[in-house]
Amino acid sequence: MRRASPNLSMRNGAKSGHRDLQPDAMGVATRLAAGRLRKAGIVLKPLLRSAGLSAIQINNKDVRIGVASQIRFLELAAKALNDPLLGFRLMHDADLRGVGLLYVGDARRRAGAGPALQFDRQCRRGSEMF
Repeated sequence: MRRASPNLSMRNGAKSGHRDLQPDAMGVATRLAAGRLRKAGIVLKPLLRSAGLSAIQINNKDVRIGVASQIRFLELAAKALNDPLLGFRLMHDADLRGVGLLYVGDARRRAGAGPALQFDRQCRRGSEMF
């Protein structure tokens, strides 16, 4: 992960000012899953609440989402949609240009980076996005 967000954690003594650093991501998979749920007519609010997320986070693509919350939401979405392969289907159907993944690869190629270096960078970038 590129960075971590400082989140207050009640179980770790938030009253005493202790901050728990948790990894976060762009939340692409979470937003794609939310779109699938909406399309299927499934109400998002209870699933978001169970995953510790809000509609504001999902609707604003500039807001990063905690990795643990994203994983939990994807599990809940897969169950609600009765699709154990939801994550694979989301990434298969996703337009990776929309999240900048293909642009980054093309820019690196044009800059003269070797194929192995490009692959390594793309893997790191891809794991952070999803």
